[in-house]
Amino acid sequence: MARKWARSWSMSAGSNLAARVSGRAKGAVSCGITPCSVKDHRGLAASPLMAYTLGVEAGVGSVPILEAMGIRVVEVAPGRAIADLPPEPNVNHFGVTYAGSLYSVAEMLGGVLALATFDFDGELAGFVPLVKESTIRFRRPALGVVRASASLSDDEVARVRRDALSTGKGEFVLEATLTDAGGEVVATTVGTYQVRRFG
Repeated sequence: MARKWARSWSMSAGSNLAARVSGRAKGAVSCGITPCSVKDHRGLAASPLMAYTLGVEAGVGSVPILEAMGIRVVEVAPGRAIADLPPEPNVNHFGVTYAGSLYSVAEMLGGVLALATFDFDGELAGFVPLVKESTIRFRRPALGVVRASASLSDDEVARVRRDALSTGKGEFVLEATLTDAGGEVVATTVGTYQVRRFG
């Protein structure tokens, strides 16, 4: 991987992503994972999981508002993405989670999932994930930490990849569910995304 990362990403205690990367079941990665922390002479090639994690986190970190909202990716794997939205600074004027913040955490899952699923450094180099349209249905006011999750089946991933390679774009529909700390569904989204050649 030829990229140089400008930031060190810290992952909070209990993060599944942090645990997988650091090899610990619990605990904080205090200084984050950076390419310079890989001591092997092969660099990031020595740790595909670390390179993969950095690529996904850099994708989220490249949208400054998501970082300002405190969004935390808690699980990412091919075909699956989960993120948490903290209550602060995402509350509205009457103390519940702001509707725009709920939409943002759900919408960004399409990009995170695509980065984790498709080979943008290899066979799909020159392709980017884009959102074409997205709708949200608010079900109840959200209090506390909100968790957003979305997934694509293996068959759908294979179809999108085939379409992208043969036509220059692969389109997919992604449904996200947003739940509060008690597991109650507070909103759902349906988004149409594309993996398409760009530039």
